[in-house]
Amino acid sequence: RDDTIALVWHYEAPMAPGSLPAALRERLADFGIDDAALAGFGPQVEAFASSEVPFWVCPGTSAWNSLVGRLPNARANLRDAAEVGRARGATGFLLTDWGDNGHLQPPAVSLAPLLEAAGLAWNAERHRDRDLAADLDAVVFEDAAGELGRACVAMGGLGDQTGLRGWNASPLHDALFGAGPLGSLGAPDVGRAEAIVESAAELDAALARAAPRVADGALLARELRQALRLARCGAERMARSAGAPSPSPATLRESLRAAIAEQRACWLERARPGGLEDSLARLEAVAREPTG
Repeated sequence: RDDTIALVWHYEAPMAPGSLPAALRERLADFGIDDAALAGFGPQVEAFASSEVPFWVCPGTSAWNSLVGRLPNARANLRDAAEVGRARGATGFLLTDWGDNGHLQPPAVSLAPLLEAAGLAWNAERHRDRDLAADLDAVVFEDAAGELGRACVAMGGLGDQTGLRGWNASPLHDALFGAGPLGSLGAPDVGRAEAIVESAAELDAALARAAPRVADGALLARELRQALRLARCGAERMARSAGAPSPSPATLRESLRAAIAEQRACWLERARPGGLEDSLARLEAVAREPTG
């Protein structure tokens, strides 16, 4: 049909073919995924561009299965989408935000990639060197204290500090709920996991100092603090699995129960109850695990 528009999706940051660890390439192959397809939007749009079929590039926020986002992945993927789309004649740029598996990340986690996507889609060259944290504080949060934007950006990088390689998920999410079919590759490192726990505490303090002037500013800060709490639970479980002197399983379970109560409260502040019990059931299953 003359009005057909192809939507071209890609959610991982572009990487050179063959650059993935052999173990991850083998695991992807088990699911019929060729790592050459991970080279970004270029290979994905080629068939449409060369045949002159109108297409949109559709990157994602990388918030899915992350708790606190995967902002470095999101930023690289968004930039690739904008640059390839412009070079190959895309007629649209559509940002996607996914939330199955309980949608445990709050809406606030997606604000940083949303703002980044807006700048890149409008004018990638002018946006290239902008300070995302400062832009978030100025445009999204109106935070006179200059804390919320910086914390939001830093939170999005916590998963990368684990030293593990996840596939369309954060290693912190995997540590909390167990690895999915692809999981995170690598062995947990005690020092890295403990450093993430400390960073989460520091970022929580920064969020407490924030002074956003937008109407829902207090709720945004509360949502981000809750996301950090869940990420910290994942980091603590990761540290314990690596042999660190961490809180006992019983203590970790009590922390998670408190997080479940706050997750419920935050959800109901922003959304309807549909899906809430299914979402919380995933956390409650972790809290019911034997304490050992």
